[in-house]
Amino acid sequence: MDTHLNIKGKLKSMLRLAKTASKASDVKEYHLGAVIFDKHKVYCYACNTDKGTPMQRKYNKYASPDCCTWPKHSAHAEMNCIHKLLQQYYQDLPDYSKLSILVYREHQDGSSAMARPCKACSKALIDLGFRHVYYTTDNGLCYEELNK
Repeated sequence: MDTHLNIKGKLKSMLRLAKTASKASDVKEYHLGAVIFDKHKVYCYACNTDKGTPMQRKYNKYASPDCCTWPKHSAHAEMNCIHKLLQQYYQDLPDYSKLSILVYREHQDGSSAMARPCKACSKALIDLGFRHVYYTTDNGLCYEELNK
């Protein structure tokens, strides 16, 4: 895996949390969950939803036309998670470069599915300074380091 988080148990725990968050999604087609964390703490978690956010609308200009099949301005799990982070820690924002985000999605049979952040979500994460992104794929878990 990656040297940023050498604790496999931590990633398993974050996967379970993101999976639980995905169950709350009200989007019919895709249920995604995301969790923002560092080596010591879970900051927040959220799911995708049909309800939009101003941040999602702002960053959708970076999304590819085939990005989503659900309503254009519905909020992705990553954006909802970022929104929660900003609300909960507005007075004491953490160093985003030290945080990780994990995005989870599964097929209807329960196997993992591709949950790589879209261009809009990736741009928002980069703009805030996030560097560490984990996401599920059809074959398990993938890690990417974002660069400005």
